[in-house]
Amino acid sequence: MGAEGTFNPGGLNAPPKSIVNAFSSGGRSTTITNTVGAGPAKYTLSGALTAGVYKELITSTGPGILKICGIASMDATARTISLKVILDGATVFDAPTDAIAAANTGLYAVGFITFYTAGAPFLEPETGYVYNSSMGWWVKSSLSETDKVVMPHMFSTH
Repeated sequence: MGAEGTFNPGGLNAPPKSIVNAFSSGGRSTTITNTVGAGPAKYTLSGALTAGVYKELITSTGPGILKICGIASMDATARTISLKVILDGATVFDAPTDAIAAANTGLYAVGFITFYTAGAPFLEPETGYVYNSSMGWWVKSSLSETDKVVMPHMFSTH
């Protein structure tokens, strides 16, 4: 029997090589939440974005667990937005939305949508993805704009 096991390096707690979900191929979007700041996620605004250029929005060094990671529009301006997730130096998620023109619409790499009440979707945490040394989340918009993209997120550091 090898030295790797469920909770040893290389086991279930190893960083993923890729995150595959309904959004990972790009060209999809969903309502993330009907009220920014609702649900368990923290929300960080993008700051100034240059059209078509990724900007690192959140970074963490050292080990941790990624539980929620998504992006959403803050208003109804037509655009596409993209999210890239890098764990331990490897890009594990990189996808754009389809064309969106509604507030609170985007995609998520980690987490899932729950409806506590009809018409009120919230991004909820997954069990999580481990990273050992670093994590970075990058956002991009098809428009040059400031604070019009928001990133719901939740992670723990160890």
